[in-house]
Amino acid sequence: MERLALHGGTPVRDGSKSWPKWPQYDETELNNVREVFESRVWGGTAHGPMKTAAQAKFAAYHDAKFGIGLTSCTAGLEIGLKAFGVGAGDEVIVPAFTFIATAFAPMYLGATPVMADIHPDSLCLDPNRTEEAITPRTRAISPVHYGGYPADMERFEEIARKHDLAIIVDAAHAHGAEWKGTKLGGMGDASSYSLGGGKNMSTGEGGMLTTDNAELAERWLYTLSSFGRAKDEPGYVHYELGGHYPMNEFQAAILLGQLERFDEQTKKRNRNAQYLNSLLAQIDGIEPPPIPPEVTQHGLHIYTFRIKPEEFGTDKRTFLDAAHAEGVPVSGGHPRPIYDNPMLDLETGDVAGGAGKFRALDCPESELLTREEGIAMGHVTLLAEESDMDDIAEGIAKVRRNVAQLRQVAV
Repeated sequence: MERLALHGGTPVRDGSKSWPKWPQYDETELNNVREVFESRVWGGTAHGPMKTAAQAKFAAYHDAKFGIGLTSCTAGLEIGLKAFGVGAGDEVIVPAFTFIATAFAPMYLGATPVMADIHPDSLCLDPNRTEEAITPRTRAISPVHYGGYPADMERFEEIARKHDLAIIVDAAHAHGAEWKGTKLGGMGDASSYSLGGGKNMSTGEGGMLTTDNAELAERWLYTLSSFGRAKDEPGYVHYELGGHYPMNEFQAAILLGQLERFDEQTKKRNRNAQYLNSLLAQIDGIEPPPIPPEVTQHGLHIYTFRIKPEEFGTDKRTFLDAAHAEGVPVSGGHPRPIYDNPMLDLETGDVAGGAGKFRALDCPESELLTREEGIAMGHVTLLAEESDMDDIAEGIAKVRRNVAQLRQVAV
């Protein structure tokens, strides 16, 4: 009789098999960093040669005209909104299902994040729920390309034109993602990418703001991320309150190396995701992520599929325990909508410490995904081989075949 590894059986995949390591690098990054060391131009400048080259190459790859290298994606969201005058008394619509930094950015400016629900297929901010959230105080929308799936930018741009709103996109997960053959960097007013340690393209920490707007790009690069200065003027002349958020030369050197192999990595993730989808679709109670034809390339920072507890035969937490025991590298993903955090008071809409207000709409899709159905795998898993995808699917199928064992133990 087949026995689940959770109950002492032999796992589908044991410790003798490993997953790819992350971050990945080679002599390109090492040589670039050595060049920075020897140049003695390490930091203290927003416009060093490595940073300038990395900005241009990143933007071009993502079909944007301009790139602004920053300390983080969150910094990009903050100064992105600031350029449109977002501040106290204003509202910015964000998805309830995302990392909380999307909501922090407007909070830093004294504005109120309004948390709206996601679309069940894309897991991105739902345009229909977004329109319902608009009030006379709304100044901007911050969609998130969650997991690397492109948000519906065509609809968001229609909404923004109709209501005179800015669109500052959280593209933290969206490296390389395409919608109808076009990458996402030039869509909306700006897109802010993360280059953190776990991202598909990593400099350890860092971010990149992309845009097609030359005037805004200059303001973000020379002023809002550089102490309020102006282009081609003395360093001690300041025009407005600006932050200090420039990417340094070491980060840029690493980024140039990451860009060299990124396209190949992204294509491999997409091949493996398509193959894994075909396998998971055969398991009762599992719904693989939809990838429609319009998504000509998925960013695949997070591969999220659903377990249907009533069909699969067990709850999400028990499934995760059983899958882990079989060697399947899954997690529950984000454990809660962002409005359900200790710093936010749902009853009053207050932010802890008197830091401002927030507003949350009814978000049943975000609740369902986080509490009951969402199962996540990181992008590194998709850099393994096709045979490793077979192991993942077999581990999940084994749990499904033996779900009665889980129910017996629960009883």
